[in-house]
Formats: sequence, structure tokens, C-alpha cells
Amino acid sequence: MQAEKPFWNPYVAGFALGLVLLASFVATGKGLGASGAFKHPQAAAIHRVNPTYAEEHPHIAPYFQPGRSALDAWIVFLAAGVVAGGAIGTLTGRRFQVETIHGPRFDRESRWVLAFAGGALSGFAAQLARGCTSGQAVTGGAQLALGSWGVHAERVRRRLRARVFSQKAMDLGHAAPSPWPSPPAGARV
Repeated sequence: MQAEKPFWNPYVAGFALGLVLLASFVATGKGLGASGAFKHPQAAAIHRVNPTYAEEHPHIAPYFQPGRSALDAWIVFLAAGVVAGGAIGTLTGRRFQVETIHGPRFDRESRWVLAFAGGALSGFAAQLARGCTSGQAVTGGAQLALGSWGVHAERVRRRLRARVFSQKAMDLGHAAPSPWPSPPAGARV
């Protein structure tokens, strides 16, 4: 059995994320978020197949400006930086491994189909919500937006409630131990 490889220190990683957010505000005047990054390559692909349709469509046309590519947007570079940063983190943490993790009831192919279906559903939901959770959590929280802090409070409440539920199930012998830390004694969730 392989020895467990340590993750980055969460305080150092959080501080680094804060610096990235600050750099994003300074360099672009915008915060962090990911869901909008996929619109630009999609618009460019549609334009490549049918330029007239793309330039006349009311939702796609704004991505095209004279003399400028649809891919020339800060959020596309942000997404590329996320991929590069993830690769750096994985390689420096010596955690890189090509694998497909799946449970005993699913094979590798089913896991990939479900992963893509879940990703597509999440992407669609992010468009309906006009943004993703990374933008809400990191950027909105940093700007002290009341709605973002409300979302944070609800996430914490749900996580603690799920932790209490899983602890009760574990005490009854119906569940495996949870990786989440236990809530404080007497906490109401």
C-alpha cells in the first residue's frame, strides 16, 4: 500500500488564492469565476462553422468585435491559468496519477458518462444562475456581497447538517466514517 501523500497546507493555499484574486482585480478589474470561460470557445466554434449565424444571433454576436477574437477575453486566460495552476499544484504535491476513480457498482465507462452528464448539468445550472459557485464564493465573498455571505452560511449549515446525519448513521453502523471534521459539541445544525 502506498503512503498517503500530504495535501498543501490549506492556510498557505488559501493565502495564495487570495493573492490570485487580488492580482485578478488589479490586472483585469474583475474577480474570479469559471462558468463564463466556456462561452467564448463555444462562440468561436459556432463562428467557425457558420459565421453569419454567429454574428447575427443575439446571444452569440456580443462575443465578436471587429479585429478581436472571441477567445481574446480575460476569462479564457483565467481558465487556462486554472488548468496550469492545477497542474503545478498536482506536480509539486507529487500527486499526479492517471486514473478513473469509481465505486464497485460502476465501471470506468459509466463513471465517465456520469461525470460528463453531471458537468453538463452543472454548467447549464451555472448559466441559469448567471454565475458559478467559484465566482459567488471567492469573488462575492471578497467583496463582502451580502448574497455571497448568505450562500456561504447556507453551505456551512448544510455541511454541518450532513456531518451530523452521517455521524448518526455511522453510530448505528450504517455508514463508513466521514472525512469531515466533527461539529463542535452541542452545535445546532
